Amino acid sequence: HALRLEVGSYALMHDTGFELADMLLTCKFAEGDSRILQQKLSRDRLRALTKGGVGPALASLLSPQHAAESLLAMQLALALAPAGRDPAKLAAAMDTHWEGLYRLADMIAERHIANAPRSQFAERCEERVKGADTRFDHAWKEKLATLM
Repeated sequence: HALRLEVGSYALMHDTGFELADMLLTCKFAEGDSRILQQKLSRDRLRALTKGGVGPALASLLSPQHAAESLLAMQLALALAPAGRDPAKLAAAMDTHWEGLYRLADMIAERHIANAPRSQFAERCEERVKGADTRFDHAWKEKLATLM
């Protein structure tokens, strides 16, 4: 643990030997983890859905730009509702529906990008940094348990 804290965000990089380390470590660094932001985006969208009520929710379903996002938000709200405010039940429900939560966050981010004012930057932006892996390891808990 002390070594991970000492090397900082290097411990979060691919192929450093720290891949299976506790993801909560990411919260200690300014760079953070995009999954935390994604969870917050989904949380805020679900809160807005519940605060807005039925009328705006139904209206958003009729909007071609927002229909898919709204439908997914409603499906997730219904799936998470039985957990109520019980943290353990909510955590279990979020674990079960994690793919939908991240998909909703991606839809929200795409909406923000589509609605953002266009830049006057003269050059074309190139995406040069590629992620090390785009697959999710469903057996990460088992692998972590073998290290302990």
